[in-house]
Amino acid sequence: MHEFGFHPEIEIPATLKNAATLEMSHFMVSLILNQRLIGSGTLVCVDDIHAILSAHHVAELLDEPDVTHLGINIAAYPHGFFVAVEQLQHVVIGSCAAGASEELGPDLSLIRLLSPDSIATIKSKKSFYRLDNPRRDRFWLELPIAHMPWYLVGAPAERSSNQGEFGTPGHILTAVHFHAEATFKSRVSREGFDFVTLQLIAGEHSYPADYRGVSGGGVWVLPLTMDPDKGASTLSYDPPTLAGVAFYQTELSSGERQIICHGPESVAVRARDALRGLNHRKGSK
Repeated sequence: MHEFGFHPEIEIPATLKNAATLEMSHFMVSLILNQRLIGSGTLVCVDDIHAILSAHHVAELLDEPDVTHLGINIAAYPHGFFVAVEQLQHVVIGSCAAGASEELGPDLSLIRLLSPDSIATIKSKKSFYRLDNPRRDRFWLELPIAHMPWYLVGAPAERSSNQGEFGTPGHILTAVHFHAEATFKSRVSREGFDFVTLQLIAGEHSYPADYRGVSGGGVWVLPLTMDPDKGASTLSYDPPTLAGVAFYQTELSSGERQIICHGPESVAVRARDALRGLNHRKGSK
């Protein structure tokens, strides 16, 4: 049985927020094709199936005929980690119909990792978020998510930089991973998917003006906890919960943008079941 109350956000210690966003960052990667940042993703798994959860319009770039390797940014220092496309499987969960409005979606994919060596390398630097954790089933129905802290995690393209000559082995692309506090605006369901709209500052207070590059990045809610008998001194949090995937930004308006995301049910049910289905097919061979 959960008991809920409201705690003023201004009173949430910065140290607590920093610790929580650090946990979120353990699951986040940025994705590179042909020395260019194409988007962001979240490392996820079901049983022994491992994948990168991202937006479909990001993952579909792997299907281009000239693509041979995907670069995955997994460390906070210069490195080159590339996976051959033959060792990846693009699993479409939902894609926008031709001619339809992109902001309506769906726009959700998995990039399955097929190489045990690649998975082991990633695990040496990062963590995979378990989508099959039963404690997270239908949390969006049990928790007051509209009133919880929300975060967007990704790699804004405007924060990336280049060193050396593009197209040569000496070229270095620096992608900066970013955690943004967001304001929950709404959640709606359409055609078997749910969608969350978040509002974020744009261009001020260290927030990017343009959120390109964040597409495919994870959206998180932070379950705060507190002993009501002892008060704010006991304020803490349960593990952050993956609650969405960003895929569309609206026009800049009054220093803010709205980010359209797949919501918690799309992640906890649709993405989980897609990965679980891969595991069942593997076991039936």
